[in-house]
Amino acid sequence: MILYTLNQPNLNTLKRCIELMRKNDTLLLVADAVTLSLQPNVQVLLQAVQHAYLKDDLLARGLTHPEAERQCTYEQWVQWTIEADQTFRWR
Repeated sequence: MILYTLNQPNLNTLKRCIELMRKNDTLLLVADAVTLSLQPNVQVLLQAVQHAYLKDDLLARGLTHPEAERQCTYEQWVQWTIEADQTFRWR
């Protein structure tokens, strides 16, 4: 499994990342990238891959996400990083 993290709200970067992802990979949106969750077209793109949002970053920006299972804590992020075969950080 590869853990991808995206920290900037760049739609082109998000699309490129999704193109590279395989079935067991996960995308974690952190920092300002969590604001992408507000865009309906992005929600459609993300349906094709396993993804989550860093809960504290959602809260810091006054955002909520209706799917609680899509919210990740720092502890979960660390665990995913340990379990991942590789990690990639997208900016």
